[in-house]
Amino acid sequence: MFSPAFKFNIRSVESLNTIHEISLPPSELSGPVSSFIWSPLSRKILIAADTQIRVFGALSSDFRAVIRVPPPAVAKPTLIRFGPDDSVVCAFSAFGLKFSIFSLSSAKVVEINNPKFYQPLSAPRWQGHDQHPYTHYVGSADIMASRLG
Repeated sequence: MFSPAFKFNIRSVESLNTIHEISLPPSELSGPVSSFIWSPLSRKILIAADTQIRVFGALSSDFRAVIRVPPPAVAKPTLIRFGPDDSVVCAFSAFGLKFSIFSLSSAKVVEINNPKFYQPLSAPRWQGHDQHPYTHYVGSADIMASRLG
């Protein structure tokens, strides 16, 4: 029997009963948790640690995805967010060297090297670009458009 390194319970607001539990054994957690984010539709949860981004179904165990970011350390994501819906994850690497858009539904990735809109102060607020919630386009002054799915 293992002792979980990370355990998260999702509870009902009305009854406080546990609806779903997510547990990761120590061997699956590669470092301290750097991001913990609910998806826009509250159906998925994103947990990022070191060079791994994990996405889980929030209400059941029916969905699980792992995104592994290879070395070097400058490629490690420093800002991770869901895209316009539950099926897209966006990540900025350190120093703005790369902007990656991961499609959880198709398992494809679009990588944009040296995005000009990245600034250390504006990236956490997503300034300089936006995402359309219906067409799934990401756009900025320097990127024409990129679409997943």
